[in-house]
Amino acid sequence: WAFTLDSARQGFNMLAAYGVNFYIPHLFHYSMDQPGTVGDWPNSWFYRNPYWKYFKTLADHGRRLSFMLTGGEHIADVAIVYPESNQWAGHGPGTTEETLELLVAAHIDTEIIDPNSLMLARIEGNTLVAGGMRYKAIIVPGLRCMRRAEVDKLLEFLKAGGVVLLHDRWPDESMDEGRDDPHMAQFREEAAAFGLAVISSDDT
Repeated sequence: WAFTLDSARQGFNMLAAYGVNFYIPHLFHYSMDQPGTVGDWPNSWFYRNPYWKYFKTLADHGRRLSFMLTGGEHIADVAIVYPESNQWAGHGPGTTEETLELLVAAHIDTEIIDPNSLMLARIEGNTLVAGGMRYKAIIVPGLRCMRRAEVDKLLEFLKAGGVVLLHDRWPDESMDEGRDDPHMAQFREEAAAFGLAVISSDDT
């Protein structure tokens, strides 16, 4: 309940800096007469909150941020592959968080691309087009397990002159065939012939 509107404003600003253009302040209790109705977290922003009478100021700030961001065109040249298969295989997120933090610290705008979007993407010149986005570089964040179709698309993109980066390791398992999939070994051999190599955090 000590969370101030100024702290909330800082949160809105941080989200806006990351390109988020839709905000949902959580939450507004309609009832607070039983423990079960106030067991959620965080505090209520509704009329029992001492800041409620000033909440419109924060809402107007959020509305303006949303308006400014929604009216523009988001351009991100870099995408990080979402570690879906890696997670399902029990290997966790790889280096996704570290990779993202490195890019943010270097002021490089990036997005996370899910496997389905990657596999369905088309290649135009040396650009990978997924939905309305056009990527010039794709980063694989320390993933051990991927789908065969994912690495096939990465290889196609690499051969077309696109930039592919492997952070910390080569994938060697597939969701299709499991461990030591020869398809993944073939990907490594062909991709290496086009100059693809593993980079470590020290190289970035």
